[in-house]
Amino acid sequence: MSFLFFTNVFSVILRKIQRSMDDVNFRASKVFDFPAISNTNGSFVGQFYSLKNDKILLHLIFEHYILIFNINDGNIQEIEVENYTLKSFSCFNEQYSNTSNTNTDNIYLITNKGEFLFLSDDGTLHIQPFKSNAETFCLYRDTIISAEYNGSVSLVYVDESFPKWKVNKPENFILSKIVKPPGIMGISANESFVFCLTKDAKFLVFDRNDGSKIANTKLTSQEIISGTIKSDDEFCFIVFNTKIGSKLMVIKFDIDTNDVVYELSRPFIRSVEINQNRLLLLGNNEVTLHEKTTGELISTFWIPPDEKAYNCNYDLKDSISPLFGFLLNDGKTFISTNSAVYYCRPILTYESYSLNIDFNYSERIEKNENVIILLALQFAKTIDRKSWLDFENKLIKVSDPTITSYELISQYLNREYTFNFPKDAHKHINQIFQVLNCFSLLETGELDDVSNPSTTEFWKNATSQVIYSYSYLAKCVYLLLMYFTYKNNTAEYSQDLRRFSILIHNYTILSIIVECENLPNKLFDNSQAYSNEKFQKSVVREIARLFDLEKTTKILMEYKFFDKVVEYTKLCKIPMEQHGICLIELHKFDEAIDFFLQNSRLLLDNSSLTAKVFFALQKAHRDDLIIKIGSIDSVTNAAALFRAYLNVKDFDSAFNCILTAPDERIKCDLLRVFIRVMTNNKQAQRLLNYPFVSMISMFVNELCCYSKDTLVLAISFFRSIGDMYQVDQTLYLYARTLLRDPSFENISRALTALNLISNHMLHSDVMIRDVSSNKTISYRKLWRMICRTKGCLLLDDPRDSLTATFPELIINAANKDMDVLVYIIEGAKEEELLEVIPYFVVNQQFLALSKLLSNKKNSSNTNLLEKSLVSYFEKGLMPPSFVVDLFVEKNVIKFLMICNVFHQKLILVDVINTLLTSENKKKYFYIIPVLKKLHLPQDIINEFSNKQ
Repeated sequence: MSFLFFTNVFSVILRKIQRSMDDVNFRASKVFDFPAISNTNGSFVGQFYSLKNDKILLHLIFEHYILIFNINDGNIQEIEVENYTLKSFSCFNEQYSNTSNTNTDNIYLITNKGEFLFLSDDGTLHIQPFKSNAETFCLYRDTIISAEYNGSVSLVYVDESFPKWKVNKPENFILSKIVKPPGIMGISANESFVFCLTKDAKFLVFDRNDGSKIANTKLTSQEIISGTIKSDDEFCFIVFNTKIGSKLMVIKFDIDTNDVVYELSRPFIRSVEINQNRLLLLGNNEVTLHEKTTGELISTFWIPPDEKAYNCNYDLKDSISPLFGFLLNDGKTFISTNSAVYYCRPILTYESYSLNIDFNYSERIEKNENVIILLALQFAKTIDRKSWLDFENKLIKVSDPTITSYELISQYLNREYTFNFPKDAHKHINQIFQVLNCFSLLETGELDDVSNPSTTEFWKNATSQVIYSYSYLAKCVYLLLMYFTYKNNTAEYSQDLRRFSILIHNYTILSIIVECENLPNKLFDNSQAYSNEKFQKSVVREIARLFDLEKTTKILMEYKFFDKVVEYTKLCKIPMEQHGICLIELHKFDEAIDFFLQNSRLLLDNSSLTAKVFFALQKAHRDDLIIKIGSIDSVTNAAALFRAYLNVKDFDSAFNCILTAPDERIKCDLLRVFIRVMTNNKQAQRLLNYPFVSMISMFVNELCCYSKDTLVLAISFFRSIGDMYQVDQTLYLYARTLLRDPSFENISRALTALNLISNHMLHSDVMIRDVSSNKTISYRKLWRMICRTKGCLLLDDPRDSLTATFPELIINAANKDMDVLVYIIEGAKEEELLEVIPYFVVNQQFLALSKLLSNKKNSSNTNLLEKSLVSYFEKGLMPPSFVVDLFVEKNVIKFLMICNVFHQKLILVDVINTLLTSENKKKYFYIIPVLKKLHLPQDIINEFSNKQ
């Protein structure tokens, strides 16, 4: 079949597409940047998109490395290709086909040695039993068509049940050397045909069934620099670039039809992407969307994604250069450059106004279409670039844009502009304000906490773009209203000026925030995925959330963006403490202190903030600033101010800090430090000039009557000045204070204090006075307190120490600790000991009784022995030998008489026999009268007589 339609260019169906910026419906916003790739991974081969189980994947192919980005969830898969050197790749996108039922693409790669590899879902590369010296190849479902360097074309079928190819020889064909070198530039196929674009500008068509050539047509007489070809079930799409321009030809090709449906010309066409209904055309700095069957323009994409469109002279030379695109059947579009991926999201109506678009202002104004915005933009375009940039730079330094705006407008008041404001201008202005005022959501409380999905990077960039655009529009409208107000000496728009002044202030703060490089994704929490329908609502919520300055500032400080926080918080009309904190973090201490001096309530109302500021200044050794800021609240900051004065050797001011300290504990501590520092600085003589006598009197009369804490400090103070009398006096009060609030810890500390006093009294002439009783405390009384305190430590409940008696403490110690029992016995009085003896006798606590009776203090006291012996006799018990022996040793006569009274003859006989057998029995001669009264035999009595 001949292919005649190229012979007469006037016979084809040619549609020239006239583009207008009115058709800009989408804008590219960055999704993520590509990571840095090591040079060891080889040269860059290319990139392409694919679908795997409804997941959008971007593949970056290097000679020895493959990176796969999952655009849906942000995951990255890395595949190292160790044994191969990759040269080319191909992917069949099932969504091209109108009859496709799958959303999974098959991916194949070819090495520099002609080996074909299949890339499975798990990232494994499977080598195939088929080699080809292919320059390029394409896939169509179960077939692979490769174009070799020598101009040959080969077709092979694929077994879809297994990722290896099966060569089905009867159905294969090989077209040997169908073209001469330099060979084939691009190859594509559909159900019926194989299409080839050669490097010498020929378009070839072959029958897939038998390999017969159907068409061979010269496309252009110009040399083709680059080109590509794609096809679906109905059309073939040819792109070729020459030195004089680029062209897309769309051909409807079947057995009966050979027509060019339409062609599009561009300065340069990089690639073409298709889906079931649409066609995406990518140039150097433009992207357009067309109807696939007619070529009719649907939308133009605004592709500079990273610009800061807040001035009216945006330069298109800064546009990005899209390399590849991906067009899904549901309308979502992704484009990528050599460094990043972008999602083409809907461009907001007001956003489009702020971009560098050449509107037909007169025509639009006549239609009453957003008249105020158009007039504002028209007026802004008359402002020269230098003046505008100067205006921008001043705005970020002031909290109120009024004066800065007037300075700019005043340069143009002598010019004449024809502004025909509509009669319902206030209605138009209010509509603009309502759209631009994204901050109202903060007032209504409609912001919910949401998750942090993989699309956060996209929302960060999209939100930044809208902020810049809305900020620019707000300034344009504000300047127009100000010009109209001063030019006509009217106050008609004064309320609108106030509202837009606040709007500009808010957007200036947001612009400063989003200008920050590597802005934390945590600021942009949005649970929405890539959604064209909900984009406007979502981005407005993101702007409002970003303007929640408390949360935004907290996050920025968490990520250490202190300089950025300082930059925008200085514009806030209500001072924020974070401004001063960040200045401190940046070590800009002078600026920070000036800020806190101007806003002293921040420190007065926040003690933790005050402590943090003083700690930072102390750490930085900025005593001068501590002294400067200490005047805000010298009482609260007495300690820090005191140390600062000492460091600069201003001792008089340091002493004044002591006098103004907030409580006695701090006052005492500061005074102790003051004395030590003065002494170390050889200022001992100067110390005498300070009123220490009155200070000491204050401590004696006041501090010692307060709490255990102040008493501890008083002790330290008196020790530091060498007044041991006051040390012991305070120790005594300290111990008594602790004992009035009994706990095991307090009782133990009280015991320590009492022991210290006891030691001092033993080694020096010290007198302790009990203030409550106005009596002097003897050493004996002090020792009794020590013994009792030791006994209290053995109580089950320390609160019982308030009421416990000595007998109770003795009995408790006898059951728990004999060593402590000895101490308590030493401190007890005789009547207290007599009280516990019957208890020991009844309970047969021989060891405790032995400790009591053998105590040195009680060694000459026969009352205790008598009480013990009588207790045994009264209870009908036999006294232990140690009681008998001690009693006999101390007072044998009394012992004998008691035994006689209680008729204890056995004990009497036993004691007398013991005495008779002793070597010095004659020394007991004084018991003879008692023995006679007991009617003992005379011969026994004579044994004790010392007469010959």
